[in-house]
Amino acid sequence: MLRPMNPSRRRALPPALAIMPFLVVLSLLASPIPLLAASTRYVSPSGADSGNCLNSATPCKTFTHAISQAVAGDTISAGVGTYTENVMVDRNLTLQGASASSTILDGGAAGRVLIVLGGISVVVSEMTIQNGKVTGDVGAGILNHGTLTLTRVTVSKNHASGGTAAANNGAGIYNAGTLTLTSSFVSRNQAAGNGGGIYNGPSAVATLKDSTVSQNIASGLESNGGGISNAATLTLKNVMVTGNEAPFSAGILNGGTATLSNVTFTHNNASLLGGGFTNLFATATLTDVTFIGNSAELGGGMWNREATATLTDVTFSGNAASTSGGGWGGGLANDIDAHATLARVTFSGNAASISGGGIYNDGATATLTDVTFTGNSASSGGGIYNHGGAIATLTNVTLAANSAANGGGIFNNQASATLTNVTLSGNSALNGGGIENSSGASATLTNVTLSGNSASNGGGAIDTAGATLGLKNTIVADSPSGANCSGPLTTQGHNLDSGDTCGFDTELKDQINVDPKLKSLAANGGFTQTHALGKSSAAIDNGTNSGCPATDQRGVARPIDGNGDGKVRCDVGAYEHQP
Repeated sequence: MLRPMNPSRRRALPPALAIMPFLVVLSLLASPIPLLAASTRYVSPSGADSGNCLNSATPCKTFTHAISQAVAGDTISAGVGTYTENVMVDRNLTLQGASASSTILDGGAAGRVLIVLGGISVVVSEMTIQNGKVTGDVGAGILNHGTLTLTRVTVSKNHASGGTAAANNGAGIYNAGTLTLTSSFVSRNQAAGNGGGIYNGPSAVATLKDSTVSQNIASGLESNGGGISNAATLTLKNVMVTGNEAPFSAGILNGGTATLSNVTFTHNNASLLGGGFTNLFATATLTDVTFIGNSAELGGGMWNREATATLTDVTFSGNAASTSGGGWGGGLANDIDAHATLARVTFSGNAASISGGGIYNDGATATLTDVTFTGNSASSGGGIYNHGGAIATLTNVTLAANSAANGGGIFNNQASATLTNVTLSGNSALNGGGIENSSGASATLTNVTLSGNSASNGGGAIDTAGATLGLKNTIVADSPSGANCSGPLTTQGHNLDSGDTCGFDTELKDQINVDPKLKSLAANGGFTQTHALGKSSAAIDNGTNSGCPATDQRGVARPIDGNGDGKVRCDVGAYEHQP
C-alpha cells in the first residue's frame, strides 16, 4: 500500500527552476507576432478581377481590385497596357508599371485618375497618368493628401474646368500633402483655375528633381501658374519649365517659399504678368537658373512683387516684355516694395517695348553685384530702368551695348542709384547713351568708367535734367556722339573727362581734355568685363583715397602704387592698374 508522502519530506525546487515557467510565459508574450511579408500583386488589361492577384500568371484586371486585396507595404505591379479607371489608394503601397510609355492609367475623362488619402505613403513609378477630368474640383490627374513619390512618371492631358476658377486648381496634380517627383514629366494639363501642371496647396511640400514641366495651361481670365502654382514650400533641382501658358505667371507662381537650383525656364508665355517665374508676397532663392525666351507684359523672364528674391549665377537671355498692353522688364521686373539681391547674374538680349530691357526696378530695392548687361533694349532704360522711389545699388557691374531712346545703359527717374566700380561701355540712346538721370532722381558714381557711349541728341555718356548726379574718381570718355555730358553734374573731385563737357573742376583734381588711354572692353579678371588702363594712362594714381573702394571691379585690392612713384593712390575709374 502506497502511503502519501510526508509533506515535510518533499524536496523544494531550486529557485532558478521554480521561476522558469514564468520566464517562458514572459518570453512568449514579449516575442513579436510575425507580420505578413509584403507581397506583389499583379494586374494586366487581359486579367480578371478575381482572387488575390498574387500569381503573375493569373493577374487581376484593375488597380482598384488589386488594391482592395493588398495589405500595407504591398506592390501593385502593372503590365503593359491601358487601365481605364479612377483609383483611390487608402493604404501604404507601391504602384509600379513597366514604363511611362507602356503602362497607362487613364481616367477616361470621367473623373480623377488617382487620389491618395491622408496619412498614406504611396510610391508610383514607371507609368503615365492621363485623361482625368473634373468639373468644379481640383486635381484631375492626381489629388494627394498623403505622402506621394513619383519616379519616372508622366502626368499628362488632365483637365480641371467648370465652376469657379478657384475650384479648378491643379489639373495635373493637386498636392495637399508631401509630393516628390523624380525623373518625371508633367505636361499638357489644363486648369481653369491655378496651376495647370501642379498646384501646391497651403501647408503642402513639393520637391521636383530631374523633371520637366511643359506645355501646361492655366486658362482662366485671372489664372496663374501655367506650369506650377505654389502656395507653400516648393523645391526644384535640375528641372526644365518650358512652353507653359497663363495670364499671370506662365511658368511658376511662387506665393510661399521656393528654392530653385539648376532650373531652366524657356518659352513660357504670360499674356499679362510674369512670363517665366513670379515671386508674389513670397520668398525665393534662385541658384544656377536660366531664363530664355519667356514673355509677358511685365517681367518677361521674372516678376518680383512685394517679395524677397535672391538670385545667384542666374542668366536672363532673349526674354521679352512687349505685348499689346505694356512692356516693362524684359528680363526682370522688380516691382513695388520688392527686394532683389543679384550676384553673378547676366542679362543679355532682353527687350521691353516700354521700360527696362534688362531690369525694371519700380518702387523697389535692387542690389546688384558682379552683374552684366549686354545687348538689352527698351524705349527707356535699355539695361536698367530705375523709377518711382526705387533704390538701385550697383557694385562691380558692366553695362555694354545696351540701347534705348532714353538711357541706353541706365534710366534713373524719380529714384536713387549708387554705382561703385561700374563700367558703362558702348551703350546708345537718343538721350543719355550711358545714363539718363532725370525728374528728381539722384545718382552717385564712385570709380566708374564710362567709355564709348553715344547719344544722338545729347549726353553720350551722361544726360541729366532736373536731377542730381555726383561723381568721384570717375572716367567719362570717348563718346562718339552727343559729347560726354549734358546737363549739370556735381563733381566730388578726381574725375577725368576726355573732353570738356562735364563741368569738372581742375581745382578739385579733375582732369579735362585728357585721354585716359583705355584698352578695349575685355575679360580682365573677376566676373565682369572691364576697360584696362594703358601703362601711361592719366587715370593711374590720380584718384583720391577718400572713399576709394577696397577693391576694383575685378576684386583686385586698391589703392596700389600703379606708377612706381612710391605713393599709394587710388586709380580713376573701375580698374586699378597693376604695374
